[in-house]
Amino acid sequence: MHVAVLRVPGLIAAPPLRFARDDPTFAEGIAAIGYCDTSGRLNGFSAIPAIKPGRIRGTVTKVLLKRIRLYHLMVSCVGMKGMSGGPIVSRRGVVGMLGGEETRCTYSIHRTTIYALLKRFVGVPRQAALTMDDVINLL
Repeated sequence: MHVAVLRVPGLIAAPPLRFARDDPTFAEGIAAIGYCDTSGRLNGFSAIPAIKPGRIRGTVTKVLLKRIRLYHLMVSCVGMKGMSGGPIVSRRGVVGMLGGEETRCTYSIHRTTIYALLKRFVGVPRQAALTMDDVINLL
């Protein structure tokens, strides 16, 4: 699993997406957001994000990584190559991060796994309302 936190000098910041406070529920409506024209075939349209609607299909515990339980969400959104790392959002906020596809389901990394990894390896408190600059300064 890879999570990247990037800073782009001179980029005008848009308001950040917020994580949902509660776990997503089965069949909750969601959308995967990302940029999927990795081949450059769409001639400029790749600047428009893909928004793929779907529903939560379940939560799966995969493995333990340094005593952190890694949770994945199984979602019905169609994830496309290049969308990995994009948010999975519900009306309540970000519930996960698009991870990839398996046979019949797209999976995402659960928001609690993202929090746990940031807390363990970067020192980000779970309930902190930090900007990306704040997170980068903790590195």
